[in-house]
Amino acid sequence: MTVQKKAWSVEEFFTFLAARRQGDIHELTGCVVDQVIDEFNRPVNADHGAARVPPGEDDVELLFSQWRQWLPSARKFLSAARDYLAASLWRRIGVRMNETRMLDLRE
Repeated sequence: MTVQKKAWSVEEFFTFLAARRQGDIHELTGCVVDQVIDEFNRPVNADHGAARVPPGEDDVELLFSQWRQWLPSARKFLSAARDYLAASLWRRIGVRMNETRMLDLRE
């Protein structure tokens, strides 16, 4: 991994902390999260995109509850059920994409 990519990862992490956990961190420690990768210690030509903040628990639950209701009327039930099961595994137990791809449901 290049220095540029490492710096970008650290910057994304601190941006996420500031956006999603700033209040919790301040309440627990009294500290404010600061971005450690600023304009002076950023690698030259670093490509910095916007931080991707994951959806909240309520949004995820809404997605799955609506998906669950739609599933019985899906045009291709087996494909839809497979996708629902895979996404449920990702959410509930943290199965990675590659591990999901290697699952053999025939056993």
